[in-house]
Amino acid sequence: MGPTGTTALACLTGGGGGTIRDVLVLEVPIVLRREVYAGASILGALLFYVLAQVGADRTPAAGLCAVFVVATRLVCVWKQVDLPRRAAGDGDPAAGQDQPAS
Repeated sequence: MGPTGTTALACLTGGGGGTIRDVLVLEVPIVLRREVYAGASILGALLFYVLAQVGADRTPAAGLCAVFVVATRLVCVWKQVDLPRRAAGDGDPAAGQDQPAS
């Protein structure tokens, strides 16, 4: 599997599991809010792909990547690092700014 497939599967499983967790406890999914959730998964997937390409054993590589993703998320939460967000009114239809006048 190439880097695109590896990254897509990592994001789908990580983001999907977190979304299911949040929905079950009646919260807005964290992946839709602000945290470095998918970004950490993407970095971990790319790290796994690189390790696989250099011939690393897959089981330890997967464990290393899982630790990397968890550590990345924990550091981002600790240092309060969030994903950048667009300001309301910057062409965001959800903000209600681009609605035609009635």
